[in-house]
Amino acid sequence: MAIAPELDVLQKALKCHQMGEFYQAIELYQQALLEKNDPLVSNNLASAQLALADNEAALVTLTTALAEHPECAELTLTFSLYKASRGELDKAIELARSAIEKAPGRAEFHYNLANFYYQSGDLTAAVKAYQQTLLLNEQFVEAHFNLGTLYCTQGLIEQAIIAFKQTVQMNPQFLPGLMQLAKLYSDEGKYGEAKSYYQKALVIEPNNLDIINALGMIFHVSGELELARQYYKKALDISPDDEESNILMANCLRDSNDSAAEQFYQKVLKVNPLNAIAKDNLNRLSKSKIAAWHFNMLADEARNSAFDRALAKHVNKGDLVLDIGTGSGLLAMMAKRAGAEQVVACEMVADLAQVARQVVADNNMDDAITICNHKSTNLKVGVDLPRKADVLVSEILDVGLLGEGVLPTFRHAWANLLNPDAVAIPKAATVEACLIQCDQLKQVNPVSNISGFDLSAFNTFRAKGDYIATQLVETPHQLLSNNFVVQYFDFTNLPANAAVEQPNETHLTVPVTQDGELHAIAFWFQLHLDDEITLSSGPQGEMVHWGQAVYFFEQPKMIRQGDFVQLKALQSEAFLEFQLLDCEL
Repeated sequence: MAIAPELDVLQKALKCHQMGEFYQAIELYQQALLEKNDPLVSNNLASAQLALADNEAALVTLTTALAEHPECAELTLTFSLYKASRGELDKAIELARSAIEKAPGRAEFHYNLANFYYQSGDLTAAVKAYQQTLLLNEQFVEAHFNLGTLYCTQGLIEQAIIAFKQTVQMNPQFLPGLMQLAKLYSDEGKYGEAKSYYQKALVIEPNNLDIINALGMIFHVSGELELARQYYKKALDISPDDEESNILMANCLRDSNDSAAEQFYQKVLKVNPLNAIAKDNLNRLSKSKIAAWHFNMLADEARNSAFDRALAKHVNKGDLVLDIGTGSGLLAMMAKRAGAEQVVACEMVADLAQVARQVVADNNMDDAITICNHKSTNLKVGVDLPRKADVLVSEILDVGLLGEGVLPTFRHAWANLLNPDAVAIPKAATVEACLIQCDQLKQVNPVSNISGFDLSAFNTFRAKGDYIATQLVETPHQLLSNNFVVQYFDFTNLPANAAVEQPNETHLTVPVTQDGELHAIAFWFQLHLDDEITLSSGPQGEMVHWGQAVYFFEQPKMIRQGDFVQLKALQSEAFLEFQLLDCEL
């Protein structure tokens, strides 16, 4: 049977549309409309015009067709998509609802309504609309995926995992679903599951740097450094100058005590001289392995006594204790004296680990204390640890609290090395601060004119956002505010993993108590070994060896008593920095 001419034209138009040949499709749709005024043809014409961003033509097509066919649900929905593309989300939602009233059984209509709600920030309505979509079509992969993404936004991780699993069950090649599942499991420390999904994703896109590096990081954090190195090498073979891949390779080599790490950090700085991670690690590598602060810390009687009391209080007979960053082995020996059956202590610096073994042997505790010369993330239950530990003790803290990696280290330990009801010492920390004027240190933060010479080029050695360590009681300064709390960290319930690019933010309003030029914020921490034993690294605190961190703002600001300074605290995995916002009178 011969095909009717208008159908022949329409079929050609649809074929061009599907192939992305929108100009030809538009011409053919217009020809088909001359032969028959069909609202669905008008709808396809408007869709093609929108695909070419010809919004004026699409608007004319839609308004004309809707005037002639107001009952057409498809035209109404396409008009809602047009409104959404213009940022008119309220109107888009209204039109999508109208389309659903005309055709309530169309899953894609509910899906688009859900997207509009999501974009507008009405997450509760978006969830209901996605759920209605799936009631009408449970095989709607994109609806499952968007619902999972929305659950992530709300912190409903278990529901998100279920939704993403639905996507890959229905379409095993659905890369976004695989990637989301891998990331969520990795964030939870479930590296076996994460590895499985990343490997499936890698089959689909074998040269995807994000997937390759993610797999490398999983092997890295699992202690399989040679496998991690192989994945990072694969990434660098694909893109030799990729900044992230070079950083990851350098980190892996650093944790393997391989001196080649330095050349990769240097390579990163050639690509990006401002890369803070590379700068920081090169500075660390260039320092003496056994820093002088170890001796100051050992001489801190208040600190030693407090840890000894906390361990005696919380270690029970027969416990397995994990000591991360043991240094001299002092805390490990305190744990053994408190009643631990066995202590596993890790120390990544080889020279320190060797001395710690000698110290433990000198005190006749080497039968119960094992010193491991690697990072805690390389420890394996059943190999290094006979079982999951009952108590964690650690003091991997810098003057700014987070710089030695306490958050990711503890997060890994809770996910992999500790019993769920284990005791962590310290249990928590509170960061406190005050606003200061400090003319002496301001001269070199940043470096500018010194003794009549321009030394500003020297700032190349300072990473953006660096803070300095000082003893405020020995440094001339003026207090411009009372002390205030910046952030509380519960080491048994850690904050979400926060990258430098997407830090956790805390807004602070600080009353000004003294006129002056605001240069910096000085901060320190209260270390809560448990609910009763607390030590302070503040100016009048017990832990005198730490000192205080001073973070200088980019520009000084004159402030007066009675003003309110607005600050934003930015917390990433290993750093706290601050932004100075506008003051309020």
